[in-house]
Amino acid sequence: LPKAKYVYTIRAVSQEIPPSGSGQFLNGDYYNPIVVADTPLYAPTNLRATSVSTTSAVLAWDPPVFGAPIAGLTYKVFNADTSALMATVPFGTNTVTLSGLTQGKRYNVYVKTSHANGDSPASNTESFVTTLPAPTGVSASTISTSSIRVQFNAVPGANRYDIYACTSTSSWDAPNACTPSVVAAPSVPDAPSPISYNLTGLNYSKTHYVYVVARSADADSVPSSTAYA
Repeated sequence: LPKAKYVYTIRAVSQEIPPSGSGQFLNGDYYNPIVVADTPLYAPTNLRATSVSTTSAVLAWDPPVFGAPIAGLTYKVFNADTSALMATVPFGTNTVTLSGLTQGKRYNVYVKTSHANGDSPASNTESFVTTLPAPTGVSASTISTSSIRVQFNAVPGANRYDIYACTSTSSWDAPNACTPSVVAAPSVPDAPSPISYNLTGLNYSKTHYVYVVARSADADSVPSSTAYA
């Protein structure tokens, strides 16, 4: 068994009666125990994220190779930052889907081969970032000759929004051509939805096309749909 300590003994067998006081016993137990070190468990290798979405990720790895089949093995997936167990997988299944993850967050994970007697060393650590969806429900309305109100739905996991106001749709493929207005995301769970923000100091003679990008500490969304006013 893996991670098990084995103790071997040698029994002396004699066909003669030992001399009195020799400390030996006929067919008996005159021996010194020989202790053999723990048998090792090997770690999975080449851990990788093969698919990542907003709240889930698919992990895969290469299995360790043992000289003979070992019963009772599983794989355990751990959060490398907290050491929390994230999933347990039967041995022989070399992939797992982690679900219920937070949008726009970086995760660092590793896998161990596990047995009732203990775990292997950790595999390599894999890092991935869940995606952040674009804000929805974007609308724009005129407030005055130099200001418009932009509204959009809050994105869970976002800690800020960049609102881009452009006077030409030719800037869509180059967002940095339009100066963004940065909007801090209200604290969750008190964040209102939709979020409303007034853009001021605009050129009253121009139509302004707006879109919104949600951002977290680890991820940016793709641009939202556009609105204009």
